[in-house]
Amino acid sequence: MAGDVDIRRYRETDAPAVAELFNARYGPYVGPIEVSAESWHRMYTKGWWNCPSLEEDPDCVQVAERSERPGHVVGYVAFRSMSRGRTPEGVLQELVVAADEAGSGLAERLLEHAEGMLAGRGVTRISVRCHPEDGLLWGLLDWAGYSGTARDRTVFMLAVVDLPGLLGRLAPRLAERACAARELGIDLPGSLSLESPGHSATLKFADGAVEVAGAALDGAEMAVGLSEEALVGLVTGTASAEALYLDGPSSMRIARTAPAGRRAVELLGILFPRIPRAVIAAHTW
Repeated sequence: MAGDVDIRRYRETDAPAVAELFNARYGPYVGPIEVSAESWHRMYTKGWWNCPSLEEDPDCVQVAERSERPGHVVGYVAFRSMSRGRTPEGVLQELVVAADEAGSGLAERLLEHAEGMLAGRGVTRISVRCHPEDGLLWGLLDWAGYSGTARDRTVFMLAVVDLPGLLGRLAPRLAERACAARELGIDLPGSLSLESPGHSATLKFADGAVEVAGAALDGAEMAVGLSEEALVGLVTGTASAEALYLDGPSSMRIARTAPAGRRAVELLGILFPRIPRAVIAAHTW
C-alpha cells in the first residue's frame, strides 16, 4: 500500500493537515495546548523551539499523499542537518502518519526517505527526537534496526543474531555493489568468508549475483575474521572497513597476503558502506 504514496516538499497549503496530524499524534506528550495551522507553519518557517527552518531549508519538511488523492496529506517527516566540526549531523524532529495508515508501511517509507535525503547531504549520524513513552516511534526504530538502552535511550546498540539471514536479505544490494566494484576495477573473489566468534557466512560471486552460504568455507578465496563488535559495525554501516582494518587484528583479520588484504578492505568498503544510523535521544515535548 505504501507504494501508492508520493512524498514531496511541504507547501504552506499543507499546514492545516499537518497541524491536525501533529495534534492527533503528539497530543499525549504536549499537554492540552494544540497547535494551529498558523502556529505550526510559523514555528517551522522561523525554526523556533529547535525546529528546522523552512526559510533556511525548504526541504526540511516532506509530506506524503496518496497518489489517487493529490493534496490529501496522510503523513509527514521533519528533519534538519547541521555541521559540527567536519562531520555533518542530522536530527529527525517529527515523523507522523495518519491513524488509518497504521501498518501500511508509510511510516517506514518516510523514515527511509528522510535518511536518504540526509545521506545525500553527507550526514553519517542522525539523532531521533523521541519521547520515552512514544511506543509507536520506538517500534518503528526497532523495526529499522535501532534500539536504545533501557536506562537513558541514548546509546545505539545492535546485535547480529543471524548473519546468513541478514546477508541474504541484503543480497540484491550486495549484488549491485559488487557490480560497482567491478566497474572500479576491483577483481571479485569467487567467495568471501566472514567469521566472528558467534557467526559465520560466505558470499559467493557469480554471473552478477551474490549467493549467501550459511557457514564459512574452508576453501574461500578471501577470508575475513572479525570481532563481534567489528562485525556489527561493518554489516550495519556504522564502522568503515578501512577503520576496522586499521584497528588491527583485534577488530579485523584477513587470512591472506598483504596485497590481498588491501583488496579485501577495498571490496568490503564497497559491499558494506558507511550509512546514516540513529543515535536515539529521549526528548520531552
